[in-house]
Amino acid sequence: TGSPVVVTPIWLDQFANAELVKYMCGIATPALDDLTSSELATHIKRAMTDLGTRATASMLAQSVHQEDGVRKAVEYVGRLIKEEIQSGIWHKRWKATGYGWRDDWGMEKYV
Repeated sequence: TGSPVVVTPIWLDQFANAELVKYMCGIATPALDDLTSSELATHIKRAMTDLGTRATASMLAQSVHQEDGVRKAVEYVGRLIKEEIQSGIWHKRWKATGYGWRDDWGMEKYV
């Protein structure tokens, strides 16, 4: 929409997201536990009135609108299926992680 974002970290990766947003198109606030309602209101007002933040958010929105996101997503999924899943590369990587993979799940018929 081109509107600046106000990110208030609550859990894990949101702290990193807040840092990224601060430099791109929004305002990062302290963690929720360390933030008063008055401070949050100040951050929201700043996001909506800071010309640089608004300009960056607007440029990002224009860039996103110009992309053919659906086509790119379909191409990516097609490549993933063809190059990673059908070839067995994805299965080998996933199994190597030991990340919840169990042979008795019967997933071999899908990969």
